[in-house]
Amino acid sequence: ATAENKSYIHFSFNHKLMLSAETTEYYNNWMAHLVTITGDQPADHFARFKILYSVQNRLYSDASADLFLSGFIPSRGGNKKEATTNMVHYLGAANMLQGLHDNGNDLDIQHLIGIMENKVFNITLSPQGVPQLAHDAALLDGLRSADQTEKAIAIATFVYQVRCNDTHGEKAIDHIQPLLLEPVNNILLTLIQILHKALSKRE
Repeated sequence: ATAENKSYIHFSFNHKLMLSAETTEYYNNWMAHLVTITGDQPADHFARFKILYSVQNRLYSDASADLFLSGFIPSRGGNKKEATTNMVHYLGAANMLQGLHDNGNDLDIQHLIGIMENKVFNITLSPQGVPQLAHDAALLDGLRSADQTEKAIAIATFVYQVRCNDTHGEKAIDHIQPLLLEPVNNILLTLIQILHKALSKRE
């Protein structure tokens, strides 16, 4: 069997985990706030990223809980696993990539690849802020991969690493950063839509 055929989305769930009222309210409130941020300055791109990642975090956490309560994973793992492997397994790599394609995100993914090929940004950093070049090389290989699971996990990992850099790195805003944040935000918006749809189907 291929890795894709093993994705958890293909299994039958034994319970019915609904989107909680709290998650629904969180989603609605933050997505309503998102549409009020219409500027194109670096600070606006950062503001949109923070909202989008917060919403995605809430949804992939619920997806991980669903997998765990259904017995498909022995533990939810840490935040990185929830944001990457668990999310891709929950959605199914093919479904996730098809959703990104249908929403016009193929060009955004190519932008991420170009950013890494041209070394515009270091994506993977140590807790001390030191570039992890070997990890970036592996991430780039994943983004280029013809294997659906590898590619989907690489996309999710790229987004997660941007979040880590925003949370733990320097907070200075540079005029060049929208080159990174605009495609990431476009991808995040689609991932949120796919996650919300998948979780809503469980109700």
